[in-house]
Amino acid sequence: MTEDERRERAERARSTLADAYRGTRDAEDGIVLVFDGIDGTIADVAGFVSAERRCCSFAAYSIEISPPYEETWLRISGPDGTAELFEDGLVESFERTEG
Repeated sequence: MTEDERRERAERARSTLADAYRGTRDAEDGIVLVFDGIDGTIADVAGFVSAERRCCSFAAYSIEISPPYEETWLRISGPDGTAELFEDGLVESFERTEG
């Protein structure tokens, strides 16, 4: 993936998910990204996973939605370094948008 493709991918994720981003949770083998639970967010998270699996095929993605449906969790797991990779890129871009 070229640097331009990385930037475009990050911008697409930021523009669709940053407003819904609520934080992270630690996971033993990765990271959990927490978003709000509205219907549009669920579709946006699924779209992100659909695109992301093409570039980061080493990772496993799981969308978790449980009662009372106030949050949507995206669990990303994989080999050592997976959490750091997503923290350094995706999470930082969401947090810059919040600030």
